[in-house]
Amino acid sequence: MIVLLPSSEGKSSPTGADFDLDRISPFNRELRAAREQVLAELIETSARPDALEVLGVGPRAASAVGANTKLRTAATGPAYTVYSGVLYEAGNLAQAAANVGPQSQVGLYVQSALFGIVDLFSAIPAYRLSINTKLPTLGSLGSFWRDHLANLMNAQIGSQTVIDCRSAAYAKVWPGPDHNLFSVGVRALRDGREKVISHMAKKYRGLLATALLEEGKDLTIDEVLELSRTLPEIRDARLEELPRATALTLLVK
Repeated sequence: MIVLLPSSEGKSSPTGADFDLDRISPFNRELRAAREQVLAELIETSARPDALEVLGVGPRAASAVGANTKLRTAATGPAYTVYSGVLYEAGNLAQAAANVGPQSQVGLYVQSALFGIVDLFSAIPAYRLSINTKLPTLGSLGSFWRDHLANLMNAQIGSQTVIDCRSAAYAKVWPGPDHNLFSVGVRALRDGREKVISHMAKKYRGLLATALLEEGKDLTIDEVLELSRTLPEIRDARLEELPRATALTLLVK
């Protein structure tokens, strides 16, 4: 089973060994050249006077953009300690990952603007780059990674169940197979009617991702539904057929 997560805008500052692009998984050989292209242009772009404008960030991100210029020698940590925010903190995903370690039957991958896709246990630096960015030479990173990931991801996933906790922008990078990818949506019952939850959906996706990691085994989608119903604040879980995929909908209290 595969669980797909979005990158976070904010990141914690790791203190481990210097960054080594060759240690990024999965596809460390197949994506080495593509990752080097993005890394090199990010470093170059971050040194420009108009870096904030090109990268689509405000003045508060100036220090993070400046740090991009030193990525080749930046300190690293396991991706689960670097990515932060609501999704990663809701179920204390970092602590769960540290406790159980990599699981042979459950892979957690983060869709990344810098790496394309990265295993939650790979050693990465903190960086500032959004999947919506258009770099001067490479152009749209969403399109760039979509071209590089399609065949690799399709072959890697095969018939495995995929639980998709990504946001819409990251999900477009690799839409995945129709038959075994389940996009996690969240709704709440308000005044007798169901309403879509947007920002706080990250919380419940994070709870589910953590629970799947701790479960540590390949589950059928029915078993994922059963597990979902045991999570805090979850009233029910069900499958819904969408035009191009199947949604795993969590109904929260």
